[in-house]
Amino acid sequence: KHCEKIVKYLEKDFLLPTSIICASKGPYKESSKLTVVDGQHRIEAFKIIEEKDKDRFNEIKDFELSVVILEAATEIIEINTFITINKTSRKVDTSLAYVLKNKLNNSLSCASENLAMPKREYLAVELAQRVNDSLFPLSTWRGMISFEGSPKTSQKLISLNSFVKSTRKLLYVLEKKRVLNLSWNSEL
Repeated sequence: KHCEKIVKYLEKDFLLPTSIICASKGPYKESSKLTVVDGQHRIEAFKIIEEKDKDRFNEIKDFELSVVILEAATEIIEINTFITINKTSRKVDTSLAYVLKNKLNNSLSCASENLAMPKREYLAVELAQRVNDSLFPLSTWRGMISFEGSPKTSQKLISLNSFVKSTRKLLYVLEKKRVLNLSWNSEL
């Protein structure tokens, strides 16, 4: 839906005020392979226009776009950049970033990267994944957490962001009341 909105906009105008953020694994060269950190919807919109309206695509294909390249960026830098860019925006759901950050937190390759994921946030995402995938047939939460997008459009009960926010608060209270001990070290 978001891509289609951009397509409709680009059919009339061409002004994209924010940069597309990319990352290179090493020092940037013209031959470097880049990953898109932020701007996937804009890029996909251009692909749709290329297929759907060749004339409009030919009109805009040589226009300049602002691109920021993060050189020698690790996955953690990419994820943290995405979250920083999007966490103040109400239009972009960062649930997927929580999931990715949680997966990276579990990865041995990230142990030396000093991943700054708070323990309550980590536990909240883990809990969401487990209760959402619960095999217990009477589980209220089974399949009810939206891990991407709005719960309204996916017929889910709650978004991962909302679940994490409320669960973090609950874990904080349980830790303060000494019901839970969250003082483990960062080792797996």
